[in-house]
Amino acid sequence: MITPTISFHKNHKTLMSKLKLRANVFIHGPTGSGKTKGLILASKEVGLPFYKKLMGNQSSESSIIGYMSATGEYVKGIAYDPFVNGGILCLDEVDNGNPNTTLVANGLADREMAFPCGMKEAHKDFCLVTTANTTGGGATLEYCGRNRLDAAMLNRFEFIEWDYDTTLEKQIALDKAAEHNPEFDKPKVELLISDIISLRESLKELKIPHIISPRNTLQSVAAMVTGQSPAVILNSIILKGLTIEVKKKILMHESAKPKQFKSFNTEMDYADETDFAHGELEKHLSLVLKKLPKGERSSTALKLIMKLDNSNE
Repeated sequence: MITPTISFHKNHKTLMSKLKLRANVFIHGPTGSGKTKGLILASKEVGLPFYKKLMGNQSSESSIIGYMSATGEYVKGIAYDPFVNGGILCLDEVDNGNPNTTLVANGLADREMAFPCGMKEAHKDFCLVTTANTTGGGATLEYCGRNRLDAAMLNRFEFIEWDYDTTLEKQIALDKAAEHNPEFDKPKVELLISDIISLRESLKELKIPHIISPRNTLQSVAAMVTGQSPAVILNSIILKGLTIEVKKKILMHESAKPKQFKSFNTEMDYADETDFAHGELEKHLSLVLKKLPKGERSSTALKLIMKLDNSNE
């Protein structure tokens, strides 16, 4: 049985210090960076029960603070137990919630809340934490469905940026590989992880609004160690949904160094010959061969020449 390595995000200590002070915390960072997972691990470390409410445009105030039933009985919302008895309440994806509903966080953050059953003061071990992909300023190119959050609410929180931690990403990805295949080829998987991180840098430098998160790294590693080809991984996980031309631009960018693409065999694996005219394939063949080590050029050239021959039939 594989025992996963337990490790923490580079900002784990900062989060822990704020939770120990029972501060209101706003964790923001890109999708797949492990914001909620990091908070769950931290809650275990500080010894507090964890409660989570996933926020959306249809989330109601009653789902958070509860409501009075038709028979006059109080029906608890997610916030009641942690607020009254102690615990960590996470309003997850808070920038995806209805701005009117998220204002309920003001009362919770102030540690005095008017629940439908009456006024309550927060337990000394109550912590309010929100997670978000943005800093509350509204929609971006990547997160087009996010709402602008009220400044009065944001002012009540201490911010922690939770960006991608590539060291942690590599470690978790290797654990994932071992989970799926204990006999996995470690150097090959490590090279794949490096490839993915370099592609992420290329996207950033090219300002292309496409996300390659650690979540995609884990998907890619699982796919590789269970037999999926680099071409399939590239198309279905890493550069999914992009046009051939955009894929070419990313793969040929200077941040995507040739030696880091051995795990993909050739940058043209993803190409369907019907998408290229004869002249375009010849041009791309030349570009690919120049970027490959001399020892790999023959097999790659033969593969692409076969594509050319097939396209002429």
